[in-house]
Amino acid sequence: MKLLTISVDFDGTIAYEEYPDIGNPIPGAIEAINTLYDMGHTIIINSCRAGKHEQKMKNFLYLNSVKHHFVNENPAWRIEKYDGIDCRKIGADIYIDDRNIFTREINWPSIFAEIMNRCTEPGDKVPEIFKAAEEAVIIT
Repeated sequence: MKLLTISVDFDGTIAYEEYPDIGNPIPGAIEAINTLYDMGHTIIINSCRAGKHEQKMKNFLYLNSVKHHFVNENPAWRIEKYDGIDCRKIGADIYIDDRNIFTREINWPSIFAEIMNRCTEPGDKVPEIFKAAEEAVIIT
């Protein structure tokens, strides 16, 4: 299995957007993110929230047991890879964001299935959640 660095937006992607407050979790988000984390993918929560609003988001992540490696920061190994330069943009293999021009709505079963299609190789054991995600996605 190819391990990926996945950047996940917060408002409108993990939780319904109610800025400056925080909405309820979007169905399937926490389960999908936690499964990806458990599979060995690097999860970066990426948000425009700063200061006390970023702390509210971090509290939400903690209270809802959302597994992640970083919040609004690049991993040291990625910074080192690019000559020690830590740019403002989060470096990732995949970006999950409700503001993406090709996203009509956040659908976590579809997102999870697409990530599995990009990272699995023949013979890889995939989690049970993937089987449910495959069934939830209409393949044309």
